[in-house]
Amino acid sequence: MNHAIAELQKRAGFLEGEIEDAQDFARRAAGKATDARLELKRAEEEAEKKRDVLLQLHSEREELLSAIEILRGTDRPDGSGRDD
Repeated sequence: MNHAIAELQKRAGFLEGEIEDAQDFARRAAGKATDARLELKRAEEEAEKKRDVLLQLHSEREELLSAIEILRGTDRPDGSGRDD
């Protein structure tokens, strides 16, 4: 009987070690998940900034193209259409 109890205690000790290892793993995984969420948030913020810059550049490009078209329309090679 004592042998059976000793075996059960040995097995319980082993399982306690396994549980502690699993808990440590879970804590590390939770920390990595938190880090990943923070990195994702930073990446989303950076993407939003870049999107805003892209929209601004697109708007400026459209303004420049419009100005070019206006200049082309008022400054023809034959001199017609000039405002000056």
